[in-house]
Amino acid sequence: MALLSKGKSSQETRTSGQTAEALVVRKNYLIMLGAPKCGTSSLSAWLGLQPYAALARQKETLYFTDFADLDWSGPGADFLEGRPQSVGAFFDEYSENPEAELRIEASTDNLSCPAAVENIARFVDRDDVGEFWLVAVLRDPIERIVSEYEHTLRLGWQTDSLLDSLKLEKERKDKGYHPLFRHIERSHYFTQIGRYKEIFGDRLTVLDFHRIREDAERKKLLGWMGYADEVEGELQHDNKRHVVKRPQAVQFLKNERLLDLGRRVFPKRMRPALRNLLTGREVGRYQARESEIDFILAAMRDEIAACVEAHEIPTDNWTVPMRCS
Repeated sequence: MALLSKGKSSQETRTSGQTAEALVVRKNYLIMLGAPKCGTSSLSAWLGLQPYAALARQKETLYFTDFADLDWSGPGADFLEGRPQSVGAFFDEYSENPEAELRIEASTDNLSCPAAVENIARFVDRDDVGEFWLVAVLRDPIERIVSEYEHTLRLGWQTDSLLDSLKLEKERKDKGYHPLFRHIERSHYFTQIGRYKEIFGDRLTVLDFHRIREDAERKKLLGWMGYADEVEGELQHDNKRHVVKRPQAVQFLKNERLLDLGRRVFPKRMRPALRNLLTGREVGRYQARESEIDFILAAMRDEIAACVEAHEIPTDNWTVPMRCS
């Protein structure tokens, strides 16, 4: 699919073939592809602080995926509620800052969802889309998988071991479980990046999760996009991992009616202690067992080797290639 050569955007341009010569206001788009648990929340939030930028109201709109066409079940099956299904609803995601020149969309399933590639290609060919860029952030796949598994524990969505979760991945996908259970599939970086490179070429850049905290790395990103390299705000660590002994209680405590009742019944000074009593102590970060690492390596050895060979995928900070040798 050939891409249009875009002109610099938030200028007004006249559309051809219309007697009224309606004015079209073009917006620039930065579409973050993923991967999940690789710092896209922190990076997109920081980008949204720049004076010319607007982050989608829902950081992950999932607009470019085909998830709305699929049947979902299991924990978190309602995750598509409130997500935009039409282009008008997608544009409404930016209604809080309509004057912003640059719009940011950061659905981490853009990378692993095959349908997203051509959906994005069709979108950027619209008359009201100006310049566009695509950014992927990647990390060592074992680290990513462990972080994703911890996230399911934090949500209280499973009590299985990581090894059991890995073994159940295909069965859960066939049943329509939430994408958070697709540990191996979401780590096939070489295949996924290749789909985007084929269509978008140098409109795509790949960043190293371990380096996005460096000011120089983020300035380089802005420069690549053609924006001034002065940066505003600090990069915050969003989505910090806190896994507690009883994660189901965390979800229970998110009930608005229960929260309202608790605020009326318990003094503010008592609430932290009560919360800790209900959820239990925080447990340490999950340490993957050798059997779990061996399972990941057996499933991904060729993908990992291809990533190491690919010049566009930064693997210098990965430990997993050494385990493959």
